[in-house]
Formats: sequence, structure tokens, C-alpha cells
Amino acid sequence: MSHGITAISDPIFQSLGDRLVFCRLTRSPSSIYMLHHLARWSKRWGNESRNGMMCIEIGGEKVPQFIVNRIDEYAKGNEYDRAVIMLEEWLEEGNKIADKQSLDIVEIPFERLVFEPLKYIEKISTRLEIKISTKVYKEMRKQKVPRRSLDDAPSSNIFKGYGWRKPLHHLSVKDQINSEIKEMEDYLKPAMIKRVKRLVEDYTSRHLDK
Repeated sequence: MSHGITAISDPIFQSLGDRLVFCRLTRSPSSIYMLHHLARWSKRWGNESRNGMMCIEIGGEKVPQFIVNRIDEYAKGNEYDRAVIMLEEWLEEGNKIADKQSLDIVEIPFERLVFEPLKYIEKISTRLEIKISTKVYKEMRKQKVPRRSLDDAPSSNIFKGYGWRKPLHHLSVKDQINSEIKEMEDYLKPAMIKRVKRLVEDYTSRHLDK
């Protein structure tokens, strides 16, 4: 959940200081899985025992506390508008936190992790001053990493419920992102598609073009 927590992580760093190594796992905002996932949660905040988000009740509706500064826009939107607003908040505010030079944050873009898992596992183990155990390698095999494409994951009924399908073709990251944006046009208004594209450009420049 660090993709969302990063944006509101200041209190964690203030409490733990240099004892904290924070791993920020991010994913392109073009992800259809994330769009459906957040759209569903926009209807569930404060109503389920699994919900660990602090919520504020506004107009009889439970609103996640991190979105309060944008509540007017959030309140007017449908579940998919709200999903995009949440993505914007998490990515933009999370970037501000991650760019603070004084904080020990390991940024892990999902699109690179699935193709180069050892690179990031070694980085984390070095920061923690521990060795990589055989259990890690077993888990890598279980999770099918490295993968041939972003969606080439172990079959999961949970992920299927959020739109995941076993890939028929192994697309490049760029082609995958373009395909996802095109699919989003079935769910998002033109103005929201523009906002997603802007987020994708920023994300690609930050994590994938290096």
C-alpha cells in the first residue's frame, strides 16, 4: 500500500527518523487494475472492516481524509472520476515526499520490478544490511518474476475481478501503457483521460525513461 501511504508519510518519518527505510512501490496510472480497484474503494470507504483509511463524514458520505482538500471536485465525480483524483493525489504528493533528500526512500516502479526483480531486492537487502534468503528466490518463482510482460502474472481470481486477464501477447511496457489508456476511454470522461495522460507522462519521465 506504499503507493498511497507515501503521500501522507511525514508523521511516520517524524516518528522513526533515520531508523526508517521506506520502500515506495509505484505503478503507472494507466493501470486498468488500479482504476477499477480505486473506483470500487470509492464506494467502500468507511463501510468495511478491511478499510484502514481514516475517513471524514461530509454530507452523510465517508470521504478518505487525504482527499479533503479536493472534496468539492471529489464529491461531484462518479467512482471513476474519484479514482483518477485519488491517483493524482497519491502520485503528486508522494513525489514531493520522495524528492526530499533527507529521507531514506527506495523507489520501486512496478514496471521495472517485474523485469529486474533482483536489482531492487538487492537494493533493499543492502539498505537493511541482510542477506537474500532462499525463501526470497522461492517466492520469486511463485510470483513468476522476472516476467515476459507486465500482465504475465500467476492466475488469481481476485485480480480477475479487477480486470486482469492472462495475456495473449507479451507487449512491451510502452505498448501495454498505450493499450491501457485506450481501454480507459470506455470508463473515463475526455477531461479525465487528459489528466491520466499527463500523469502517465510524468510517471514515465520519472521512472521509465531513465
